[in-house]
Parts: sequence; structure tokens; C-alpha cells
Amino acid sequence: MDLCNQLAGIQNIAKRLEIDIVPAMVGWAFHKAGWAHPEYDGFVVCREVLPALVDAWRAERMSAAASAAADRTERAMTNWKRLTRNLLLFAAFLTAKAFYSLIIFHTNVSLKASCHIGSLNSYSISFVFGFSAI
Repeated sequence: MDLCNQLAGIQNIAKRLEIDIVPAMVGWAFHKAGWAHPEYDGFVVCREVLPALVDAWRAERMSAAASAAADRTERAMTNWKRLTRNLLLFAAFLTAKAFYSLIIFHTNVSLKASCHIGSLNSYSISFVFGFSAI
């Protein structure tokens, strides 16, 4: 028999491999009401199967770490794709806004140049184009 107290998740791996494993009771805890509760620390397992169990635990930990790293990489790539897509969309928006502003400015200048005094005032231009022409 051996105590495996530092290996987190060893009980699930032993259950999957159909290895007998039991929690190791190390004492009793007495609480306020006087009730005694058992304290467990680690697990008891047969020494013959301990190396196989520890190797399976290490393999499980390595695969979990590799899976977590792959998930982080995938999430980072998704975030970068989202960022670049939104930056391109924002750049297109700024370009369209600048182009629209240029058209409005050009229209405003041509309206000022072509209208006669008294025919169009700044209120009528602002009503048509949504901005005040000064």
C-alpha cells in the first residue's frame, strides 16, 4: 500500500483504469456541535500498480496541458482575426466618412460659388445637406 496525496485527479484515472483505490483516512475532526467527521488526506493504492497509475496520471496531465495550450492558441487566433476584421471595417468606415465629407465640402463650395446673393442662404443649404453652410 502507498499514499498518493500530491497527485490531483488520481482517483478518476484509477477508476478509468479499473484500479482499486480508496481515500486515506488520517484522523477525526471535531466541530462546534461535537460531531466527529473523518479527515482524508491522499489515497491508498497497491504498490504493484502505483507506477502504472502514476504514468497514466502524468500522461493525462501532459495531454491536458497540450489541450489547454491548443485552446489558448485557438482563442488568441480568433481574437486576432476579430481585431483585424474590425480594424479593416473601421478603416473602411473612416475612408467612407472622409470621402463623404469631401463630397459635402465640394458641394458646399460649389453651391456657394454658383448661388446668387439672396437666392440661397445658409439655412436652406443646411436644410438640404444637414449641415450649416457658412
